[in-house]
Amino acid sequence: MTPRKALLSREVRENFGAAVLFGVAVLALAGQLGQWAAEPAGWGCGSGDSHAAQGEALIHGLPDGQVAQSMPGASVPNALLCGHAGFAVQVAARGLGLLAAATLVFVLGCLLHSPLCGGLVALGFALSPAPPLYWDRWLYTLHVLLVAGALAWRAQAPSFGRSLILGLAIGMSLFVLSPLFLLPLVLLFEVWRQKGGGRPAQGLAVCLAPLLFLLPWALMNHRLGHGWVFLEAGRARANIITGALGFVSTGQTVWNVLLPGRGGGDGALGWAVSEVLSRPGEYLPACARRLALALSYHPILWAGGLAALCLGWRRDGLRQLGWLALYFLGIHCLMPVEERYFEPLVPVLMTMSAWAVLSRLPAAAPAGGQRAAAAALAGVGALLLAVQVYAQGLVLAYPARAAGPDAFGRELARRPGEAWLWYEHGRRRLGRGEGGGAAEDLGRALALSPRWAEPRLPYLWARMLGRGPGTEFWARLAPETGDPLAAVQGYAVRVLHGLDNGRVPAAREARELMRDRIAGLAAFTREADRARLERLRADWARFESERLEEAAVLWPEARRAELLKRARPLLAEPPLAPARRAGLWLGEAQRSARAGLREGALVSLEAARRLGLAPAQRLTCARLLLSLGEYARAAQVLSRSGPPAPAELDLLMEAARAARAQGQAVLAEQILDLCDRGAVSVPRALAAAGLYRDWGRPADGVALLRRALAGHPRDARLLLELGAAEARTGQRAQAREALAALERLDLDGSQACRAARLAVDLRAAAAGMLGRAMKKGRCDAGLLLDAAAAARDAGRRAEGLEALRLTAGIALTPEQILSAARLHVELGGPARAGRVESDAEERWRAAIAHQRLGEYPQALTLLDRLVREQPGGARWLGDRGVLHLLMGKREAGVRDLQKAIALDPGFLSPYLSLGGLYESEGRRQDALRLYEAALARTVPAGAPADRGLQERIRSERRRLLAEPQR
Repeated sequence: MTPRKALLSREVRENFGAAVLFGVAVLALAGQLGQWAAEPAGWGCGSGDSHAAQGEALIHGLPDGQVAQSMPGASVPNALLCGHAGFAVQVAARGLGLLAAATLVFVLGCLLHSPLCGGLVALGFALSPAPPLYWDRWLYTLHVLLVAGALAWRAQAPSFGRSLILGLAIGMSLFVLSPLFLLPLVLLFEVWRQKGGGRPAQGLAVCLAPLLFLLPWALMNHRLGHGWVFLEAGRARANIITGALGFVSTGQTVWNVLLPGRGGGDGALGWAVSEVLSRPGEYLPACARRLALALSYHPILWAGGLAALCLGWRRDGLRQLGWLALYFLGIHCLMPVEERYFEPLVPVLMTMSAWAVLSRLPAAAPAGGQRAAAAALAGVGALLLAVQVYAQGLVLAYPARAAGPDAFGRELARRPGEAWLWYEHGRRRLGRGEGGGAAEDLGRALALSPRWAEPRLPYLWARMLGRGPGTEFWARLAPETGDPLAAVQGYAVRVLHGLDNGRVPAAREARELMRDRIAGLAAFTREADRARLERLRADWARFESERLEEAAVLWPEARRAELLKRARPLLAEPPLAPARRAGLWLGEAQRSARAGLREGALVSLEAARRLGLAPAQRLTCARLLLSLGEYARAAQVLSRSGPPAPAELDLLMEAARAARAQGQAVLAEQILDLCDRGAVSVPRALAAAGLYRDWGRPADGVALLRRALAGHPRDARLLLELGAAEARTGQRAQAREALAALERLDLDGSQACRAARLAVDLRAAAAGMLGRAMKKGRCDAGLLLDAAAAARDAGRRAEGLEALRLTAGIALTPEQILSAARLHVELGGPARAGRVESDAEERWRAAIAHQRLGEYPQALTLLDRLVREQPGGARWLGDRGVLHLLMGKREAGVRDLQKAIALDPGFLSPYLSLGGLYESEGRRQDALRLYEAALARTVPAGAPADRGLQERIRSERRRLLAEPQR
């Protein structure tokens, strides 16, 4: 084979392998899409996700002072998906986003190394636990990948056109989220060091293209009076402030609590710069700690990326990707960090790590592959650009549309079925103190979208503002929502509502709950950050006052000042003890659970747990969690260092049963194991042991019963359960010890029966226990027969016969009669079988049993003997006649039936049998005469069986008379 053909063969193999890898990646992503479709939570369409409200304002042209807080490249697509697309479109968009991300990753690998590298990275991306396309990063990840692809593509052949496209890609990313706003300045270094001419023009293209792309957004903000704002307005204030204060991790932080005396505008940034310059020795170590935290999120990928930089620093494309990764890391570490911030960078790090692994292989991709990669990059970029062009159009038209008269009236007339419009209209009416109209609008929003959580809290406030009947119900519901600050505001509304209606205790309670919610607003994941926060809590009182002032806006202006005046004494009161505040939260949870507000109940229970629960409160909390199906949380509440109290054990077992019933077997067994601590009462030990037995863990049940028996050594219930459990687990010697202990106790009838059953199962002597059971409460026949069989097997003949003797007087089924007869024969031989056969009734029942089992000769032998011993017994003759007929002996059967009728004319069964025979032979008149003779007999009172036979005979006679004669 020539070198050229060998090269082509290798390229074909690599391309085929890359295609297979990419196909597998697509299939894996399709599986993730199916999982998301089953549980579409946490992606783009949740309450308040990705600032969709700002996107709605742009789409509808509604005036909104917060419209600039989110870049339209993110807010508009999310608003379209959340409020204007059905579930099918959402799934399609999700699938398209996953496919686009996998394509960009594949393209990046191809441009950086080879199609094989692209296929490997695409597969790794698809198989990662959670591809970074969730919440506010789902669209931004695509743009970061687009920038990375444009970087690698430009590095292959720098030119003005490619530089312009790179600048455009950066601008598109800034139109979604702002972290790459300084990246063009970093890339100027790469432009400067490249060879060839045109460097100034390329540098201008990289730096000015993003600004030109953002120019419509800046013009819109300027026309709205926000100044020349090119990026988000105020969205990063919380991180700017906490970053300047030295916090490492982000949290649910209310920025104006941590920055006393500062409001909106640019005050946060100016204050932060001043703070950093005044204390650089505190700020710089915090940046180092953030860097360490960021690297800990994906240490293997960071190590792979660093290895790639060390091995391939001289490769332009790889080095520029390294600049992108280092810049991304550094810009985020200037402020507090969390893992999701670095999700868009994960595919880039994957690609660099894959290059490090494949660095020894030839890296040159074929020209055709390069063109295909560029075409794929252009296709995804064009798709993203189309979305952004639509958003740009909305941005350009927004100032004029928002300034138009009655924008809400215009939009509601155009789209009366859109829930968000009614929600926003009602929310704004509520802010103007129009409670009745606001409740109507918000109620309509909820009716149009019942599962949408956003309108629920404003609707609750609107209903509370009324003074008629029923407002107390609304005032007592927990104002929980996904936004913690909105929840604080809800409690502020409740404070003023209580004061407005003369319910000072209710207002005081709401004030305590508001204080707790405020204390939990600034929550950080790292212990060091939580400790740092404690030093900044001096201004909570001012924050509480501000929340009440905001809540007072909901009331008419004439009443606001009076309400705030009444609230001041409440703000000055010291907080209640933690146990009392925990009780208030439990009350909140109970009311929310009764109203069907599950999430509100869970939030209230968590707040109560944070304060610490007394024993009685712990039980209440656990019961509520059980009622809400939170079995694991209920177990956590009940688990503590000491042994569970009796009532706690009951709840633990209830939780275990419920979890098992819901299919959570592992959780159920973990909860049940909590019962196996400390002393337990007899009933609870028995219940827990039963659960262990049912769930296939009998050894654990035995251990628990033994421990309970140590405290109650003479408890028959424990001994019986322990003996049975030990017998099942093969510990027969220990089971016999339990049986011996039972023999020394005074047992009731049922306990004696169980003890006898245990003795039978152990093949131990059971006669004494059977006798005690018969005296105190009759044993069932099955136990006695089993005891006789066990005695037979053990060679204890007398004991077996005694057990059979005890069956006398007990109603036996035909099968049991046969078993008793056989056992008699086996225990005593034919000569002793007469003890049973001497009883005519028992022999007759045995004959019937033989007949039902098809054992006709055995049945005939017993009936013949009965007829010989009691020749006047009509019943024996009648049954023998039927048996003869079954055996095909017609003459003998007819003779026996006729003789039975002659001996006892009032015995009706032979009439029916003989009449049936006549009918089958076509002797209709003979059958009628026989039935008429039977009906002429008088049935004695109290003989329901005879009356039933008489009715059957009457029915047969009517049927024969109705049939035409043949």
